[in-house]
Amino acid sequence: MRNMNLTRLDMAVAVSVVLIAARLLLPSLQAAREATAEQVCADRLRTLGGAVDRYESAHGFYPDAWYFPSDANGSTAYGGWCTQLLPYLGRMSLAEKYRFDKSFWDDENQPVVRERIAAFECPASGDDHLRRGLRKVGGPEEFADREMAIGDYIILRGYIDDFSSPPPVDSRVPGILMGMTDPGTRETAVNVRPRREMVADGLANTIMIGERSGRPGMWVNRKKVSDTNTLFVHDGGWASYQSIWPRTFEADGQTIAVTNVGPRAINCNNGFGVYAFHQGGANTLFGDGAVRFMNEKLDSYVYLALLSRQRGEVFQPGDY
Repeated sequence: MRNMNLTRLDMAVAVSVVLIAARLLLPSLQAAREATAEQVCADRLRTLGGAVDRYESAHGFYPDAWYFPSDANGSTAYGGWCTQLLPYLGRMSLAEKYRFDKSFWDDENQPVVRERIAAFECPASGDDHLRRGLRKVGGPEEFADREMAIGDYIILRGYIDDFSSPPPVDSRVPGILMGMTDPGTRETAVNVRPRREMVADGLANTIMIGERSGRPGMWVNRKKVSDTNTLFVHDGGWASYQSIWPRTFEADGQTIAVTNVGPRAINCNNGFGVYAFHQGGANTLFGDGAVRFMNEKLDSYVYLALLSRQRGEVFQPGDY
């Protein structure tokens, strides 16, 4: 009986030791997982950078950030940049199946847009990467039975300058990648298909693609406030537009700074800004193919300068 009591005591001590060790190790394991996810994310952005570079070499210009029916580009459909990169990501079979004469929500494109593509996903954003229910652009028609696989990376088109005095003729300051839009309503710098030589600030000084994770849900300051991102009816699908005019925000991280440059820019919300689930910041892909981690405390003026391609605002990595 005495030996049995001693055995039970030994077991209780051993269990306690294991629990304490696990409690001490869990933070380290979690940190290791987060570091791995951040590294995989950076590698996937580099993959996208390589695909963009190969596209530009093949066509003489960068892919459209987004496109819609227009005489300027001969398009008869709505779509984004990710489908244009499929052949340069080793996904030629998907590219051949995709109907570029049909919009991304069209039923004929369902077999393609429902397929998850690792290069478009950040592992830190979790495994829920399917959006159910699509709506036609410009109208109330909904397709509740149609689905799109989610993508976590977006083109940062540049920024909206609604804070300068006097205000500019066109408030849109273009970044590296810009889509064709309705001719006659946009300034030439915004309407043209850009080429690498047009990036006067230098490819190494200009952000091209950033993270925007958590969609189709709406996230603000690391809290999920809605299952649907109400700002964009198609938001999240890798085959959709996947590009924004990023904004800066007030201190609450939700209110868009309209007539001024807000004090915050990174990891505020995933509506109009760069948003990631990495600790302390987000990965961004620059025009030269380098991936740099943007601290979420980054000065908003520096952030905007890194988004424009030809305003003469050049910063070194040590500045951010």
